[in-house]
Amino acid sequence: MNNFTKVAIGIGEFLDLLWKTLKSIKSFSKNVDKFLFQVFDMGNRTLPVAALISLSIGSVLALQTGIQLSGYGIEDKIGGIVGVSLCTELAPVMAAILMAGRVGSSITAEISSMKIYEEISALETMKIDPVTYLVLPRFLACLVTLPFLVIYMDLIGWLGGSLVSSMNQTISVSFSSFYNDLSQVVSISDIAVGLIKSLFFAVTISIISCSVGLLASGGPREIGSSVTKSVVASFNIISSGSGYQNKQTTTPSSGINTSTDIITISDHGYNSGEILKYTAEGTAAGGLTSGSEYYLTKIDDDSFKLSTVGVNTNDKSLNYRTEQFVDLTTIGVGTHSFNYQPITVSVKGKVGIASTAG
Repeated sequence: MNNFTKVAIGIGEFLDLLWKTLKSIKSFSKNVDKFLFQVFDMGNRTLPVAALISLSIGSVLALQTGIQLSGYGIEDKIGGIVGVSLCTELAPVMAAILMAGRVGSSITAEISSMKIYEEISALETMKIDPVTYLVLPRFLACLVTLPFLVIYMDLIGWLGGSLVSSMNQTISVSFSSFYNDLSQVVSISDIAVGLIKSLFFAVTISIISCSVGLLASGGPREIGSSVTKSVVASFNIISSGSGYQNKQTTTPSSGINTSTDIITISDHGYNSGEILKYTAEGTAAGGLTSGSEYYLTKIDDDSFKLSTVGVNTNDKSLNYRTEQFVDLTTIGVGTHSFNYQPITVSVKGKVGIASTAG
């Protein structure tokens, strides 16, 4: 059996068990006690380690980034960088890896041992559905626990970042400044991205762990083999689903205001200091170059201005000023697109940072 066939069979088994699990939700009321037990068990297994991991990540991220920012006198932007990095990417991925390693492996070991020692056959003999009895409580518990674990890691990571920022003499950013910048940069949509990822990871980890366990066969050695297969498969899915999709918005030429140099896009969701790549699907607006990147200053939820930025290597200062907004001379023709990477740090030898300070 070649690798492609094995992957296809694995996907089919995953989808089959997922469908059976979703259909068995109607029997959830009979398994509330098992669900609650799984929730508390998953929490006990993951919370202490999650606190240590997130505290370390937040601290290291703040330390390494803050020192670079301090070289340009804009270390007060550290809160937003740590906040967005954690809630959109680092916390969901690390929480999922922790869940797969600590909880997923335990689920696979437990169910595979029951399968090998014919306990599942005994359940079927008593007309007890293994999916409803074993899989459903674990599936729902993982679906509830992982999003809360992500929020927990966000908060601990932010705390670690703020502690390092305030205690390190080079960075020297107070708690109030750190959390003020964090609150301005991190939006509800950023937090939602992390939570949506966590739900996807929760479904993947729980179903893979149960599926591999239910398919175990042979002797006791197969228990260890099943655990390895489960964890490796979960890690592969987590790594493939950990990339952040660029947010892209578009506006017709009517959204370009040449008198005020303002670009209007309803509920654009951007924050000041983010880097936008401009693409013209037609004729570019006067003052903008299609394919170029610009720094954004948010006017309100429906409008923003763009600026170019440069670094003075002599005194390590930024020449980004509010009076240097791009002068929009014409509205162009067609649709104008903007997309961004949710990181405001650009590394090329020395570090240049977007700042909204005047």
